[in-house]
Amino acid sequence: MAAPIEIKIGERFRSGYADSNALWQVTRRLSPDSWEAQIVDEPFEIGGKTYPGDYAGVTDAFLTPRLIAALKAARQADAARKS
Repeated sequence: MAAPIEIKIGERFRSGYADSNALWQVTRRLSPDSWEAQIVDEPFEIGGKTYPGDYAGVTDAFLTPRLIAALKAARQADAARKS
């Protein structure tokens, strides 16, 4: 059985926002069952020019079960890449 997931400030995960699968970072705990996270800037390059990531800096609240599901999915994807 996998170890239980503990949410920490600074933890990163992916979750949909608008038309993207944004990279989020947990910034603070709002209540015993909710967290605030912010979209991390992921610059991209087109034709040698670098552009800032879409939606960088946007914040949103996440309930603990949704956040744990995103972290589990990320860990499963990492494990699959390593095998």
